[in-house]
Amino acid sequence: MMKSPEEKLFDMIGKDWLYHSKNIRILGVFQRDEIFRIKAESPEGTNEDIDLHAQDVKQFVKDCLIVDMTPTVVEKAKDENTELAMAIVKNSNLDINDLTQTLLDNIEKVRENPEYINQAKAVTNNVNSILNLKRLQFQVAKELKRK
Repeated sequence: MMKSPEEKLFDMIGKDWLYHSKNIRILGVFQRDEIFRIKAESPEGTNEDIDLHAQDVKQFVKDCLIVDMTPTVVEKAKDENTELAMAIVKNSNLDINDLTQTLLDNIEKVRENPEYINQAKAVTNNVNSILNLKRLQFQVAKELKRK
């Protein structure tokens, strides 16, 4: 079952997004009648309120690109310590369906607005890093089974 734009908006809480070329972290979403107030924070710590009419929620969700799905995982992807990388991947709550949906959403955004190409490339690079960590986890588990 497909989530409504409103449900997707509430799922965006606590994550970093690129919205109109501006990085924001959504801290909370509050609804009063037909108005949604999004409490957001910039990386510099500046708070920002974004007010949307209910009919604009779908477009807002479409316009947001996820910046970094799991900063810790992507950061640690460069670490050569296999055990550490495995622990990070194992403890991440990523789902392959979430990654697939993120990529499909970004394809749709690029089709609608070619300005998103660079951001979509960045998201794809993060997804590839995560998949490489999952692959590494699988290979290490396979090696450990042999011993």
